[in-house]
Amino acid sequence: MADVTSTQDAKMMITITHSKGAAPDVKVAVKKVSQLRKVFAAAADRFRTTPDALIFKYNGTVLEGEHTPKMHEIPEGGIITAYPAGEEEPSTQNVQDTQVTMDGFGDNAMEQDDTGPPSSSAKNDKITLVIRSQEGPSFNIKVVRGKPLKLAFEKAHEQFRKAPKTFRFFYNGTRLKEDDTPKMHEMENNDEIDANIQQVGGASV
Repeated sequence: MADVTSTQDAKMMITITHSKGAAPDVKVAVKKVSQLRKVFAAAADRFRTTPDALIFKYNGTVLEGEHTPKMHEIPEGGIITAYPAGEEEPSTQNVQDTQVTMDGFGDNAMEQDDTGPPSSSAKNDKITLVIRSQEGPSFNIKVVRGKPLKLAFEKAHEQFRKAPKTFRFFYNGTRLKEDDTPKMHEMENNDEIDANIQQVGGASV
């Protein structure tokens, strides 16, 4: 009996692998007759989650915290797979992990928004406007719906090689001010703005 007891007291290595490959495998030393609860806790800690958020399986059988390696005849080097208990938990983590990366998709995401309803876009959605002038070929400029058109106007002066304040800008016959926004005038993608040279000494419009 002493030999059996010593065998049960001896520790063996078990590998816990994440089904989604979200983290490196975890190797834990455990006794054959010890509850797996501590193994689950150690694995969850390494996977940056909690044991409750994971389901542990060995050969397709769900393991409970009070189970032991001996109950399931898990051998030395046996592999236990950890599955997300519900998609809410892991997907939330994925969103947090990729939050910074998503910022890199800014322009692509905005262009996709252009094809959808404006209401689906936040204040930062972008549209492309066409600025026309008799001083040169028209050009396109991407602007944010909720931001003033001042930068677009400055770009127009630069594009047409004119001094600041040379142009007056009109949209559908309405004079635009620097602090006006595309949203105020309900501008859509590819709408046109006319840049006309101000008449020196002429009546202001």
